[in-house]
Amino acid sequence: MKPNTGEGGMDQLVKSVQNIFDRYAPSRREAVTWMERGRLATEKLGEFIDDEDMVRAALVLPAAFASSERGLMRAIGHDVGRPALHLVHIAQRLSMLRIISEPGFAGSGASEEQVGKATQMILNLADDFRPLLLRMVERLVTLECDEHSAGSPEHAALCAELRRIYAPVAKRLGMGELHAQIEDALFRSERPQEFRDLQDKLRRILHDSQDLQERLHTTLVTAMANQGIEGEIQMRVKSLSSVWKKMERKGVPVSQIYDLLAMRILVNTRDECFRVLNLIHDQWRMVSGEFDDYINTPKPNGYQSLHTAVFAEVDKPVEIQVRTHEMHVQAEQGVCAHWSYKQSDLPLEEKDQSHQRLDWLRRMVLDYQNTGVIAELEEDAEAQAGNLYVYTESGGIVELPAGSTALDFAYHLDDETGLRARTAIINNQSKPLHTRLSTGQVVRIVRTAKPRPRPPLIWLDPSAGFVATQRAREAIVRWFSEQTSDWRQRNGARTLKVVLDRIALAGLPRDTLLARCQSTSLRQLGEALSEGRIGIGAVLAAAEQLLEGGDGCTGLLTLTALREADLAAVFECIGNRAPGCPIAMESDERDARRRIRVEFSDLPLRDVQAMHGQLNLLMHVRSVRIKLTEPEQGGGA
Repeated sequence: MKPNTGEGGMDQLVKSVQNIFDRYAPSRREAVTWMERGRLATEKLGEFIDDEDMVRAALVLPAAFASSERGLMRAIGHDVGRPALHLVHIAQRLSMLRIISEPGFAGSGASEEQVGKATQMILNLADDFRPLLLRMVERLVTLECDEHSAGSPEHAALCAELRRIYAPVAKRLGMGELHAQIEDALFRSERPQEFRDLQDKLRRILHDSQDLQERLHTTLVTAMANQGIEGEIQMRVKSLSSVWKKMERKGVPVSQIYDLLAMRILVNTRDECFRVLNLIHDQWRMVSGEFDDYINTPKPNGYQSLHTAVFAEVDKPVEIQVRTHEMHVQAEQGVCAHWSYKQSDLPLEEKDQSHQRLDWLRRMVLDYQNTGVIAELEEDAEAQAGNLYVYTESGGIVELPAGSTALDFAYHLDDETGLRARTAIINNQSKPLHTRLSTGQVVRIVRTAKPRPRPPLIWLDPSAGFVATQRAREAIVRWFSEQTSDWRQRNGARTLKVVLDRIALAGLPRDTLLARCQSTSLRQLGEALSEGRIGIGAVLAAAEQLLEGGDGCTGLLTLTALREADLAAVFECIGNRAPGCPIAMESDERDARRRIRVEFSDLPLRDVQAMHGQLNLLMHVRSVRIKLTEPEQGGGA
């Protein structure tokens, strides 16, 4: 049975634990210090997570770090409970992470065994991040309480641990408030005089701007009320550490930092965020270049908000953030906002978002274990250039590798959605499945009414650009590999015949074409096409080279028998894939044919559909001439 940590229960727990501290501490003063830090840790932890085991663990964690007395934790165990004691033990072992705060990680002097244990420890944190949060809070409290030790080797090591590990980790896990507290504590500890001076200046600035704050508040409350928007308006000054960093970066005094004053507006819905943004820009002149839409384009750690800056007075710019209440909780608490242990009924997409953040820990450690460098941890936490983040219709965030397409997104959802994917709706616009995604887009997959008999082979052609992720490619290949050899041969032969017929290659030397495609027979080539071992684009490229009598791809490929109606589709595809490319049209009156010449300087022409829209025929072709014959009377082209 867990001890009660309600108001009365917490008082009883503190009293009981204090008695144990008095018995095991080297002195009464030390026992009081343990309890003071334990209480500070529980208060700070309560800002981020509501969990009884964590509260009890935080209360005794400073003592656990300070004392080597084995009997202490055994005595405490009865009062705090076994789950809390387990969290304390893991948090204690996280002290090994100090070895990766040294430049060179694996080459920092730590033994291979130590590095291995530290690595495995972080890998396991993705399953339960609470010990990591305990450790971060304990380290922060220790720094805040140990100002007298500044300048000592222990103090320098503590600062390095917080700066190189826990500050960037807190930032990457979306815990904005904890990250700001760590940065401010480091600033105060390492540059105390500069911290106090800047603190005094900001207090004066805040006091002098009281009238301005009231006017801003009144104006916005009135404007929002007129639009029927309910919201909360907060005024704040930028954190001391962020102001100091900006002063150093720009080489200017605080008087020349013009975005010290910030306003945060919290509303109920995403739509209201943009409505409030319009109200702001209607009321005040916008500061050029100071708008960021992190709602449609979230930061890599999932942070969402609208940022703008306006001139509230002639020389007083004010930074304004607009977000929903939910986005604000996410921004302040990060992964704690969707903690799966306490919120097991969360939608799967929201759980996935938290697990994606925690999986970053695993990727980070594996990367740095291989390279032996952890100096770029903060930059890696900020950039995360290898991933993109898109929304589902329900608002969930899906993380995909950079370069992923709408079809990759479909297969990320599940194989059935991928197989039946017909088109994609991206930001309310219909787009083809090969469309590359960008962070912040809202994506929906339109499925075929009936299951497809098979995935289109073109999906496996790398030059077609339909899939970029290994997951999607493996799912498609797996489908074909499960079919019989006879089926693959028949299907491949049919595919090849359609290709050859479409581009009128009947007169090509068959053996030469097969050799170019590394096949000995059309049957073998057909099966290779069906299995995805060779793409349709590769066959077309080989055929084009033969048509031109050389190895280059500079000639013109002529397609005939296209209907008049296909012309619109051609131009639509060209416009979607390469806006601005020159298109020259020439008219030939003598043979009553229109000749359209389409040239791309360096981008492959893709996705021009043939008569029935089944195959993309122009893969790998850089210059194309399309001839549209006039339809005969009473007939088609």
